Amino acid sequence: MKKTTLVVPAGSANTGAFLAEARVSGRASATLSIQPPYYAPGADAAADDAAAYADEPVPGRNLATAEATPAEEGGTAQPESGAWPGEEAPYTVIEWNPLSFASGRAAIIEAETMLGGRLDELVIIADPHADTAGLSSLSPKELESAVLAWGAGHAELIREAARRFEVRGGGTIVLAVVHADRGPLGAMAEGALLGLAEGILATGLGSVRFAAIRDESGQAETLARHLMKALDEPSRDSGRIQRIGGRQSLFGRS
Repeated sequence: MKKTTLVVPAGSANTGAFLAEARVSGRASATLSIQPPYYAPGADAAADDAAAYADEPVPGRNLATAEATPAEEGGTAQPESGAWPGEEAPYTVIEWNPLSFASGRAAIIEAETMLGGRLDELVIIADPHADTAGLSSLSPKELESAVLAWGAGHAELIREAARRFEVRGGGTIVLAVVHADRGPLGAMAEGALLGLAEGILATGLGSVRFAAIRDESGQAETLARHLMKALDEPSRDSGRIQRIGGRQSLFGRS
């Protein structure tokens, strides 16, 4: 039976390279488009500051009640179909708002529906923005949005996928974190995701297989091949983050 895979995020070179490999392997794939991009540092910090100190909530976020309005509910948007350059087979694009827990749940369910009622694998290729803004120039809203989107948002997406996989008897989740020189928000996001991966590797996800990759190769095709290997060939050292490229760290792990 053909495996089904959900890939995050849509539209990146890393995702495009992975989709090409997935197609060769016979997989049916869908992608999540991160909308709206509240996690990215904005150009108008003054306006953000004014909104942050007002009594208005941050748009698109309702983590306390895990609800979202129809306009913010990522998974309720009508999926689009398209093809990467050089690809003939269409893929499904589903919107996901990482600042809404309800959107993560809806996106997983939507992916299952669009992939024939079954989802076998979740692949997250996290590449936080290499922002260059100094910490003092960032607004409170930018700080809050980055923490929630890259930390809580991605953790919730993994949690929802793991819960759905366990109900169906198993599945595979792979989290790849692209290493790069980044500003404060990007570096914080990268560290949070690697810490999340280490925590999951230490505690496990029940019947769900989890693998994590730290990518220092700078090559989309190299990362894609390692992602496919992580999906198809469980690592002998499944309790460690796999490292691609770069020099070995002082402690032998990333």
